[in-house]
Amino acid sequence: MRIPYEKIDHDIIPLIKAMNNCGYIKTLGCCIGHEINKPSEVIFKVIDEKQWQLIMPSILLLNSLLRNANIDVYQWYRLDCDNQHITDWLFKIEVHPGIISITEELRIKKDIIDKLVGILKDDRVAAPSSFAKV
Repeated sequence: MRIPYEKIDHDIIPLIKAMNNCGYIKTLGCCIGHEINKPSEVIFKVIDEKQWQLIMPSILLLNSLLRNANIDVYQWYRLDCDNQHITDWLFKIEVHPGIISITEELRIKKDIIDKLVGILKDDRVAAPSSFAKV
């Protein structure tokens, strides 16, 4: 299936491409968050659970080093229109309240997205020194 990148928020495209190109995740939907204090979100399916489990510690490490934001990653359980159970995953990047402009919030999100892209492109577990505080 072709991904309509021309319809995706420009600032989140690198993350969507990295997720779809890594081989163990496929994205289903996304939004960068167009207003201040709105999270960036990516809904995705895990294709290869073993590889996903290998990369999760790096994502959790990155989250622990963030000063101005959080990365939440969790399974999302819901029902489809036929009341069938669906299990997807959700990335949520949420900048802490107090950021005074949407420009600054988007800069913080872009920095985090760039680091997530680096993790997804590198199969090795990232070392703490590879992440500068955001």
